[in-house]
Amino acid sequence: MSTRNKILLGILGLIVISAVLRYGVPGIFGVGSPVVSVKAEPLFSIDGSGFHFGPAMFAGGHHPEGFVVTNAMVMAVLVTLVLTLLSIAATRNVRVVPTGFQNFMEMVVDGMYNTFGSVDRKYIARFWPLVGTVFFYVLMSNWLALVPGVLSVGYRVPEAALHASPTGEAEHAPGESATPTDQAHGAGEGEGAEDHAVLVPYLRSPSADLNNTLMLGLVAFLFIEYWGFKQLGLGYLSKFFPYRDGAIGIFAGVLEFVSEFVRIISFAFRLFGNIFAGEVIILVMLFLFPLLPLPFLGLETFVGFIQAFVFAILVMAFASLATQSHGGHEGHGPGHDTEPHHAELGGTTRQNPAH
Repeated sequence: MSTRNKILLGILGLIVISAVLRYGVPGIFGVGSPVVSVKAEPLFSIDGSGFHFGPAMFAGGHHPEGFVVTNAMVMAVLVTLVLTLLSIAATRNVRVVPTGFQNFMEMVVDGMYNTFGSVDRKYIARFWPLVGTVFFYVLMSNWLALVPGVLSVGYRVPEAALHASPTGEAEHAPGESATPTDQAHGAGEGEGAEDHAVLVPYLRSPSADLNNTLMLGLVAFLFIEYWGFKQLGLGYLSKFFPYRDGAIGIFAGVLEFVSEFVRIISFAFRLFGNIFAGEVIILVMLFLFPLLPLPFLGLETFVGFIQAFVFAILVMAFASLATQSHGGHEGHGPGHDTEPHHAELGGTTRQNPAH
């Protein structure tokens, strides 16, 4: 077979796969119009009556009850399993002179370790377990969401039932009443409800779920405050309540105190907004034409890495600032260490040349 025929066959294969992922396979997974939902959609639920999966949760137009597991939660478990398997594969046969997959993983980990270490050489060894975990977790969450089928494979459910309240009635804006059509859709019965079915994906990026990004923001906040109190004790509070600096200092301290909590929202919404927007673009392009999302996949691959890097580097920088006393007289950034220490770079331990 000539190279030209191979290329044409490959393009045809991509079109077929994309069409299958778009229109579905009868009896295997449902099809329907895409739905843009800010909150993660339910995948299955467990209550007193048993286990309910997919459309069964909305039988009779009722909202899922009991313990509800969303598609983002399942994806988060999948991301954790993938990272665990990669770690096992990289450390299964550890050699002094790494080769193959171990060499690749060491190159990636050491490269990121040294990059984050440039922010604070003194505390990188202590910060890395959490900072590195956050980086690779967010990165894998963003990249696995780009795998074909993640957003296009799911089950079909009437839109009114998906957005119904726990009482089984469709949700409406204040002052807006339900129309007869909405009531028909909410009941999940009749031909009209079938025509307005929407596709709920089985998997969704955890980074596109505000609950997940808020959790990461809280973890980052607690980590930063922990190291502030651990290194400075109660003196850590002096930068929030600098009563000796006069009215201006107190005002600045109050702003600093408020900004500590604002970081939680900043962490959560920055990551959520960027990844959710990318998912919406890919989802809309996918249902316009099967191959249309391909250029956007490359862009979202880059955005997914940048968002993971920005999140982790901010945690590193804020934690480093938290360990510095008020006024910065005990700073310990690059070139400003105040005590001898060893910096772990490139997998080896070296004495700081400055000492």
